[in-house]
Order: sequence, then C-alpha cells, then structure tokens
Amino acid sequence: MEEDRHFDGRARFGMGCAVVSLLVFASPAIGIFAGAFAWIFAGASLIAVDEPASPRTRQAAFLTALLTFPALVVLVSLVVTAGGRGG
Repeated sequence: MEEDRHFDGRARFGMGCAVVSLLVFASPAIGIFAGAFAWIFAGASLIAVDEPASPRTRQAAFLTALLTFPALVVLVSLVVTAGGRGG
C-alpha cells in the first residue's frame, strides 16, 4: 500500500508563517501577527473539506503549533501586563 505523501499548500504556508513568528524576539508585533496567520492556515489544512489531512499535513500542523508557542507566550504576557494600564 502506498503512503500518502501529499503536503497541503495551506500547511506549507502555515509553516512559513510559524518560522516568521520566531521574529517575536526581535519585533513582537510581527511575530504575533505571523503566529496568528500560522495557526489559521495550519488549522485550515487540518479541517479542509476537499480532502482529508495526510500524515505529513498533520505533522506540519503540530510543528506549527510548537514553533508559534513563543509568539503565544509573548502575546499573553503583553495582554496581562497591559491590563493595569487603563485611563
């Protein structure tokens, strides 16, 4: 039986955004923005209705989640620390 080695284009774009999200250490705004796009496209590749997700696509979505973790931590820390700055 032949293994499905199809790699969804949405998953590729999500991985690219996940790599760009590592810029969160240099520029939090760019990293958070790219991290959000990575989550959106990785999720879209998993729930695509045109074809089921292949094992490679699921692996890419998991790696996307791991790579965007620093951006998520920075976003949460910015939200928590900005909570006390009201006018």
